[in-house]
Amino acid sequence: MPDAPSPAAQGQGRAMVSGVVKDVGGTPVGGAHVVLDGPAGMTRTAVTDEDGEYEFEGLVAGRYSVSVKAEGLADGRVVVMVPSSGDVKAPEFSLKLVTVNAEVEAVSPKELAEMQVKQEEKQRILGVIPNFYVAYDPNTVGMTQGQKLQLAGRTLIDPVTFAAAAVGAGLNQATQTPSQWGQDWAGFGQRYGAQMAGTLAGVGLSGYVFPAIFHQDPRYFYKADGTVKERTEWALKQVLEQRSDKGKWQPGWSNMLGDLAASTATVALYPHDDVHWGSTTAANFGLNLAGTAFGNIMEEFVVPKLVLHRKKAKQTTP
Repeated sequence: MPDAPSPAAQGQGRAMVSGVVKDVGGTPVGGAHVVLDGPAGMTRTAVTDEDGEYEFEGLVAGRYSVSVKAEGLADGRVVVMVPSSGDVKAPEFSLKLVTVNAEVEAVSPKELAEMQVKQEEKQRILGVIPNFYVAYDPNTVGMTQGQKLQLAGRTLIDPVTFAAAAVGAGLNQATQTPSQWGQDWAGFGQRYGAQMAGTLAGVGLSGYVFPAIFHQDPRYFYKADGTVKERTEWALKQVLEQRSDKGKWQPGWSNMLGDLAASTATVALYPHDDVHWGSTTAANFGLNLAGTAFGNIMEEFVVPKLVLHRKKAKQTTP
């Protein structure tokens, strides 16, 4: 009677190998083909999901090779040692861009910018909060005026924008700010209107109007590499500086004037005898700049790592 096939030959076990595929800018690469080669000639394949993730289950202990191929990116390969049970995280792939053919070079800057903006419109923190104004691709090109309007409009109509204004109005209601507005629904409506006015002014002016006037890019440009000090300085630099449509750094008139306009718009709706225009506007402007600085640091160090609501890559076998 022949011996039963070993677990290695069957390719069945209790261990799992998973990982993620990204490009050098930190953007997940969906649709990449991942091949797992293991003991006894075992081979399995998977395709990464929209978050760049893949996984292989039911593995036996041994040495495995994980290789990945993605269109337009250099191939990658790592080796992992898998114990008899438990999950193993493969090193993260960070694939470099390669020139595939002449067609890539023939894409116009406008078409490339459109593709990049569409990708940015899918970016959300924790899968919920819009993160549209962040450029992770190191090869990001400047937007056209129409694309700036498109991104600003997409932000303003997002449900989270309205929810954020409601949260702000609720906090002001709880602290009775301004004091002349009541604690009923009418008072909440006034506070909500003030919050939305500030949002409309901030996003509309700093996201489209001023960038169109000064020919500046309203996005935050992610650095990804360098020391903590270098990346912190990079994040803080973008509070007061912005990249022009042609890629040169300039004083950040669009952001600063947009923050000032948002501060003024909010105060303008407050009861006049409850507001000191100069000091209140200046305080709000300072808070907006501080919020921008904090947000930039979070974008550089924290936000790219926040990935929830992931869909698992489907595993296939030959």
